[in-house]
Amino acid sequence: RPPPSMTYRQRPRLREEIRSLMRAINGATAKPTQPQMSRLTQLKAEVSEAFNAMNQIIASDIKEINERTKNVPQISVGSK
Repeated sequence: RPPPSMTYRQRPRLREEIRSLMRAINGATAKPTQPQMSRLTQLKAEVSEAFNAMNQIIASDIKEINERTKNVPQISVGSK
């Protein structure tokens, strides 16, 4: 998301939208409304799309980086 100093509104991140919807559903004593269920379906599709995009990055870009750096010596920092 852009910094708060920017003057235009951008849609919340996927995680925020899911959290907001879950709070609304969990905080109610009635069953979820039809608009809430519709939004849940949309969010599931968006999560699937994001998951597929992430897997594509791992399968292509990260795999290429790993291949190029496989012979580079690695240094571990930390405790035993």
